[in-house]
Amino acid sequence: MLDEMLLHNVVGLTFIKKDGSTRIMNCTKSYSLLSSFEGRTFLKYQEPKGPPRNLPDNLLTVWDIDVMGYRRINCDTVNIESVIPDENFRKMLIEKFVG
Repeated sequence: MLDEMLLHNVVGLTFIKKDGSTRIMNCTKSYSLLSSFEGRTFLKYQEPKGPPRNLPDNLLTVWDIDVMGYRRINCDTVNIESVIPDENFRKMLIEKFVG
């Protein structure tokens, strides 16, 4: 469910990291957002280098909006805080950076 949600949205979530601390993250897997002009320019999106890794079922690789890089999240401990459709998020980026 989360993986599917991330394909078309920017999701604000919290999860427990490997070290036991709580992490807050805004993330996505929306290729249409990330590969857009706004994604490449304002989010510094870069295509992955090499094939995807085989990960345990509970880990998911996402693009961290705030850090502007790939991160892994533990799906077993995720709490979804907010969901913004990718097209709305693109408009927010344009308003923020272009005016």
